[in-house]
Amino acid sequence: ELKRGNHIIPIYTLGLAGSIITRHSAYEVNHWVEYRLEDVLKRLLFFKFYEFFSDLPIIPAPDPFIGAIDLKNNPLYIYIIRGDTADLLNYLKWKSHIFNGRLIIITEDLGHIKPFVMHTQQLKMRITTDNDLFQSRNIKELFYFLNKEGEINKEAQ
Repeated sequence: ELKRGNHIIPIYTLGLAGSIITRHSAYEVNHWVEYRLEDVLKRLLFFKFYEFFSDLPIIPAPDPFIGAIDLKNNPLYIYIIRGDTADLLNYLKWKSHIFNGRLIIITEDLGHIKPFVMHTQQLKMRITTDNDLFQSRNIKELFYFLNKEGEINKEAQ
């Protein structure tokens, strides 16, 4: 359960029957009990973002990405900043040569992007914030990008 003030939000998983229906081959009984609060929040934010793409398939993604969306047979990888970001920094440092996908970073604050600037100059990357996800009605209002100087700019002005 997530608790927000006096409001309790139940959290559910697919379970064994759901894993059979979705043909999830790596089902582990009660794997969700290992989730930390930030893991649950990342998944909730992923699905809030997915509302803008709900007609497209979700595909698995390697760590440290929370998931990916299949956009015309090209994965759109989603990374959500909560807590420590060493996993993404290590991935970009050591595996960027095999990563040729597009990346969306969701963060609470745009200032959290600063450690990534030097590792993301060559990536096809867009950024959005929690607030933009919940306030925007149109996908064109969501995104920020890093310019050549490493400054964060709103995409749609």
